[in-house]
Amino acid sequence: MKILFVRHGESEKNVQGVTHNQGDDSALTAAGRQQILALAVKLKKYQPAAVYCSNETRSRQSAEIIAKNFDIPVVVSEKIGERQLGEWAGKPWKEFEAELNKMDLKERYTFVPAGGESWQQMERRLSEFLDGLLKQKGGCYVVLTHGGAMRALIPLLEKGDLAKSFAYDFTNAEVLVADYHDGKFKLGKLE
Repeated sequence: MKILFVRHGESEKNVQGVTHNQGDDSALTAAGRQQILALAVKLKKYQPAAVYCSNETRSRQSAEIIAKNFDIPVVVSEKIGERQLGEWAGKPWKEFEAELNKMDLKERYTFVPAGGESWQQMERRLSEFLDGLLKQKGGCYVVLTHGGAMRALIPLLEKGDLAKSFAYDFTNAEVLVADYHDGKFKLGKLE
């Protein structure tokens, strides 16, 4: 089985440099649509069977562009949404990051911003999604999600420590290729 984890195309809030609110309607920019259209061409050789996406507008729009190019279904799942940041939503990412950087890794993992969720809680729902997807037998699937969610997936996929997630910073429309065989993932980049 091959899973192509994709960060959505550029959104309006990405351009503004602020964090998303859960359920906001920030759409893809014209550049974001072009990023995903260009990516769809690169995905031709993989022939995905379905596209899974979060329920956020930017993710759904990205998924619909890819699905249209392959005439495949889009499956929406709240489990692959970005971390709920609560009171930090809508603020510059750099402010939230500055607060997180004051904490050690264990504190960061369990820290719950008021009205939001911890990294640990996000990881739990991502793991539930992944367990369900792995019940598919073979094939290739696109999972349209978010940068933070993709970083949180790294320790799950590699069965490694949390610090591994800091080695990744996914840009818009970037792909993480995960080959699953004999109960293990091998991670790579799009060829």
